[in-house]
Amino acid sequence: MTLRLAFALLLSLFASVALAQWQLLPGLATDIGVGARGDAWVIGIERVEGGNAIYRWTGSDWQIVPGGAVRIDVGPDGTPWVINSEHQIFRLRGGGWERLPGLARDIGVGPNGSAWVVGITPTAGGFTIHRWNGSNWDVVPGGAVRIDVGARGEPWVVNDRGEIFQLTSANQWQLIASPATSVTIANNGTVWALGTDRVPGGHSVQHQDARGWRRVEGGAVALSAGAVPWLINSENQIFRWDGAKKSERLRNINERR
Repeated sequence: MTLRLAFALLLSLFASVALAQWQLLPGLATDIGVGARGDAWVIGIERVEGGNAIYRWTGSDWQIVPGGAVRIDVGPDGTPWVINSEHQIFRLRGGGWERLPGLARDIGVGPNGSAWVVGITPTAGGFTIHRWNGSNWDVVPGGAVRIDVGARGEPWVVNDRGEIFQLTSANQWQLIASPATSVTIANNGTVWALGTDRVPGGHSVQHQDARGWRRVEGGAVALSAGAVPWLINSENQIFRWDGAKKSERLRNINERR
């Protein structure tokens, strides 16, 4: 094998790995929530009372669960929290849906069980932000349109200008980046976001590391991360991140050469 041919094959292998960083899963969905231990739930495409059908990932397929919703996230114990088409908030308890007080547009649940919502009352930056205190929702200064929760229970939000903010331990909103349409935090603290630019599949997918924001292959309209991120694209297809495994396999291949 010539050096040129070997180099061409290596480049082709790298390209194939980059394009295969996401594993396509069965089913179709409109929103997704992934818990800290990997429990994944989605909002399907079938219309039902309260929004669309709700499904739980079994490890090989999606199992339908009674109920309807439009937004979803998952707690550290695998409990789904949802918002339905009437902005009502529910969580699954003892095999049934428990109605919680308040109304919301988006919801996030952290690895420590902290739950936050974006409410329905307009304010600067979007809509009011609320934290679950165990019996009701406490309003927190600020405004947002999307929300997720980090490992220490701190909320991360995207406002109506596409800016990502994190609430610090000093209860101050720190600007992290812009522009974005959605943000999610993985178990290891990696921040993943969807950009505002249009690409095949929806919006660009990016994550933050020590060198700043890095764009990865793919496009999405919904994104949620536990140990790894999962996404839904504009065709309602569901994908799970497989990039680390692909990179490891590529290193093993190179070491055997």
